[in-house]
Amino acid sequence: MGMRFSGVLAVAALATIPSAVLAQVYSGAVSLGYARSDVSDISNNITTETLDGRIGASFGNGFTLGARFDGVQGRISGVSGHLTATDLGVSGNYQLPSNFRIGAYAERAKVSVSGLSTDLSATSVGLTGGYAIGGTTIDGFYGTTTTNPDLPSGVHIHDYGIKANYSVGSKLTLGGNFIRTRINSSGTDVNFDTIGVAGAYAVTDKWTVFGGLRHSRIGLIDGNATTVGVGASYDLSSAFKFASYVSIEYEHTKLSISGSGGSLNTMRVGFTIPFGPNASKTPLNSVADAVMSPTHSAISTAVLTAF
Repeated sequence: MGMRFSGVLAVAALATIPSAVLAQVYSGAVSLGYARSDVSDISNNITTETLDGRIGASFGNGFTLGARFDGVQGRISGVSGHLTATDLGVSGNYQLPSNFRIGAYAERAKVSVSGLSTDLSATSVGLTGGYAIGGTTIDGFYGTTTTNPDLPSGVHIHDYGIKANYSVGSKLTLGGNFIRTRINSSGTDVNFDTIGVAGAYAVTDKWTVFGGLRHSRIGLIDGNATTVGVGASYDLSSAFKFASYVSIEYEHTKLSISGSGGSLNTMRVGFTIPFGPNASKTPLNSVADAVMSPTHSAISTAVLTAF
């Protein structure tokens, strides 16, 4: 219930962008999703419900604004209660005459568990810089993260990374990124790294296939997670009389910590409503979208890729 309520608030917030912005070029999508994951070596399974939204608006004078919301609510069979995780972000960019662009971002991730009175949250802010020409965009970022409850004195979190996307007309889109979240305490660094590649191809006007691969690593505990997802979407616009498509995806995640590990096998379905001239036919609840549209934290990006 918490994810649904916060999701409604987020969608409402996206809808309140001033009419001056709406008069310009804008694109985005909203995806509803459901997934079931089978966990190796145990009989319990994990079910998740997701709500994801993206919107980008251009003022026509070099300025662009963007907002995103990602929400997931998960349950383990045979275990009472549920876990809710959300990530809400806003960003702004200014395109310079030289095709370079500069900008800033702010994101807030939150995790709550039913039955616990304290929620965990992290707020990230930072600066971005990049280059865009034709169908190619390359962006880098650097930022810091604070948490609630606060981390112990002397512990600092820094995020940085680079991403690139390449589009060939309206049929093919490719993307990749590397993101590092570094936790520093008294001169000791713990790195959480994640790297991913993904692509989507419109086979016909109705069918699009997509896939993504992400590998994440935590250095201190020798922890690794590799996620692969492949899927397809089918356009329902002619049937529903508004832009929409359904999707299905198979995902496999392999986990290991200090030599011991397990795996998740997930089937995921989604219903997406895209809008605007630059809307993608890649569902927002897919591995491919998590790679091509990552957050600015290696930790939240890895979680959103897996779930």
